[in-house]
Amino acid sequence: MKRVDDSKKLSDLSIPGTHDSCARVGGIYAECQALALKDQFAIGIRFLDVRCRRLGAKFTIHHGSVFQNMDFADVQNACIEFLKANPSECIVMNVQEEYKPEENPPSFEVTFKKYIEGHKEFWYTDAATPALGQVRGKIVLVGRARRV
Repeated sequence: MKRVDDSKKLSDLSIPGTHDSCARVGGIYAECQALALKDQFAIGIRFLDVRCRRLGAKFTIHHGSVFQNMDFADVQNACIEFLKANPSECIVMNVQEEYKPEENPPSFEVTFKKYIEGHKEFWYTDAATPALGQVRGKIVLVGRARRV
């Protein structure tokens, strides 16, 4: 992205992405990806589709009922590590609820806010479509969690 003009809107770009980006376990019914996030970034993936299940005040990563052996902190940390090493890039992320939450957990929005609290400098959560220059080095949130 470093060669793309800062004034270009993200909506004007074709951004490679993956469906159910963290679904790496569960066989033919739940496995969508062969590569870990850092390896997806290395081959040019910049759009992530992240599926979270609410368990208490935590987001575990799921594909349907299948736990993917990670939580949202793992996803966020992989993204931040990549962006620190590649500050001219941005990551676009859809975060959505997957599978049944545990009974009476905090709301999806409240849980999401807790995850990004100490990392707000890495997030763009505004509703407006940004220009690339506004979001270099950031994760651009799209989808349900955007209502934070």
